[in-house]
Amino acid sequence: MPRKPRLLVPDAPYHVWNRSAAKQAIFHDPLDRRLFLDYLSDAAWKYDVRIYAYTLMGNHFHLMLRQGEANTLDRTMQYLKSNYVRRFNQRTGRDGPLFRSRYEARIIESDADLVSTSRYIHRNQLDLGFDDLASYRWSSFAAYARKAPAPSWLETDLVRSLAGGTKRYVDFVNTNYTFS
Repeated sequence: MPRKPRLLVPDAPYHVWNRSAAKQAIFHDPLDRRLFLDYLSDAAWKYDVRIYAYTLMGNHFHLMLRQGEANTLDRTMQYLKSNYVRRFNQRTGRDGPLFRSRYEARIIESDADLVSTSRYIHRNQLDLGFDDLASYRWSSFAAYARKAPAPSWLETDLVRSLAGGTKRYVDFVNTNYTFS
């Protein structure tokens, strides 16, 4: 039975994530992570997608992005995943799928949801034992906290503005507050 097509809304923000097959690592070293971010950057420019947040974990990733016209999300993820997996497999001498399924995506419904989703993405590295979230270099949080320069393709102003500024956003991410 064929899978149902996604309902993709033009100019809508999404939380996107994908996990590895068999809980295997999808990033073995910093080169893998840089390669993934390079493909993400390429895809953002190629398909006119705005990237608001990301975190790269050992066996999965999270992105928060806004697609332009309808179906650019599908094309963006196909470009990102297929190019990354091809290069990853070449580098590691493996064959076959790296991810367990197609990517998951949830539409972000409101400004408050946008801020809360970015917080969720930026708190993921707590699972890796990083208490200082800004010290984890494979997340966009350091750019949000102004502890590292933001890549040219990362847009942080919208979320920080909706949260009430950099300090309020950083405090919100670093604590158990709820956003309202």
